[in-house]
Amino acid sequence: IAQVYRAKLRRDGIEQDVAVKVLHPSIQRKINRDLSLMQRMASLAHLIPSDMIRMINLPKATENFTDVMRRQLDLNIEGQNLNTFRQHFKDFHRIGFPVPIIADTNCLVESYEGNVPITTFLSDDSEEGVALRRKLAGPLLRAFLKMVFIDNFIHCDLHPGNVLVQTNSNQKDGHKIVFL
Repeated sequence: IAQVYRAKLRRDGIEQDVAVKVLHPSIQRKINRDLSLMQRMASLAHLIPSDMIRMINLPKATENFTDVMRRQLDLNIEGQNLNTFRQHFKDFHRIGFPVPIIADTNCLVESYEGNVPITTFLSDDSEEGVALRRKLAGPLLRAFLKMVFIDNFIHCDLHPGNVLVQTNSNQKDGHKIVFL
């Protein structure tokens, strides 16, 4: 749906590393075409005399999926979601999220959160690597459970590429997990 680039933002004489997420050209047209086709197919399938198909309610399921996909096409919403996550985790010093700087429907500029993808630690089977994974597992699991059971506001793209580990000497154990 989008690509992310690293860039420098200069404002008021200050330069800052940022990540710039940009929707692919014509992605909205392509997704709307596909969603329209899905909705038509679901409506046709619903006409088939089958209790199983009626129970699934394909038109309603497709409508819900369409709503989710259309929200994915608005990067302004993603910026708002980052602010919500940052608010929910403001007292969690071992968990972080990028700061949205500029957001509109087609482009999101946010703070660049460099450091090490969590996948780097998954392949380290040394004694130190296993010990570090154990240290990271606790805050990672607590963050996920907080999203699910307390906040009811969940990051739905938590693959390893969207989870970074920052080393920070100010942290108690020196590591912070950042969700992109």
